[in-house]
Amino acid sequence: MSTSKEMNLNNVIQAIKAVGEETRLRILSLLMHSELNVQDISTILGQSQPRISRHLKLLDESGLIERIREGNWVYCKLNHDSDLIKLIDFVNTNDFDKDVKIRLDSLRLDELRNKRQIASVDYFNRIARDWDQISKLHINSDQIEKNIIDILKDRNHYKKIIDFGTGTGRMLEILNNYYKEAVGFDNNHHMISMARSRIDSLKLKKCQIRYSDITNTSFNGNSADLVVIHQVLHYFDNPYDVIKEASRLLKVNGELFIVDFSSHSIELLRSKYSHRRLGFSSDQMNELLKNNNIKVIEFRELKRESESTDENLTVTLWLGKKIK
Repeated sequence: MSTSKEMNLNNVIQAIKAVGEETRLRILSLLMHSELNVQDISTILGQSQPRISRHLKLLDESGLIERIREGNWVYCKLNHDSDLIKLIDFVNTNDFDKDVKIRLDSLRLDELRNKRQIASVDYFNRIARDWDQISKLHINSDQIEKNIIDILKDRNHYKKIIDFGTGTGRMLEILNNYYKEAVGFDNNHHMISMARSRIDSLKLKKCQIRYSDITNTSFNGNSADLVVIHQVLHYFDNPYDVIKEASRLLKVNGELFIVDFSSHSIELLRSKYSHRRLGFSSDQMNELLKNNNIKVIEFRELKRESESTDENLTVTLWLGKKIK
């Protein structure tokens, strides 16, 4: 992955050399609109993957793009942290977009996005029945999201948010007005495709999606202002590892927002839906957070009103602050 490069003479010359070639210029034009992997770029431009990889290597070394490895795939994005990005602002001008090759590349990119969207919808439809069955047991998602926003609305906006187990990217969407930069982590490739499709369709330019084990990310510590863990902890045998990593990523006084179920006894969620933990009591969560230098500053329980209370799930919201 490239490091940030400043606008000194040697770096400018290297960047100009990287830009001064048709294929690389077309690649930069594509990356203005979306993160793409090597296979995507190869398909759109109709060139071999080895050839595309050589061009990407030069762009990466120039500091204009970043390459992020996800298993056997490599994703590419513009390096917005580099001052050198100013050199390619003209790529996104209206006159440049009128070029025939650039227009065709843009159409092929749209076709690729549409295929991704169809594949994502197909996958979601396959799992939606399971989600529907679980959602019938607790308060509806709209009310949960309203409470999330209500808790955060009077707080300072965050420079950087990290969303653990981002799923479809929904949290990145509803919190869009609360951050300058956001990263969503997940280790399910189908979910990552869905999240990327969502942020592309909504034109959420401030966030990115990354494949990662959320118990051991590659991000620098003390870098995040808010970490969100929304309906994720119950899938882990040892949730301590998840909260430990969240605490590592948080700055001092940074905040951790957890949404999960209170303790319950619905074994069906473990046997059929792969839940490893049957919710968390207040004592359990307070201990997990305290052992990771996080102090609870707000707590809410959202209960579903129903006659059959034995089959109801209580959704709990915890907001904590890293104290050291």
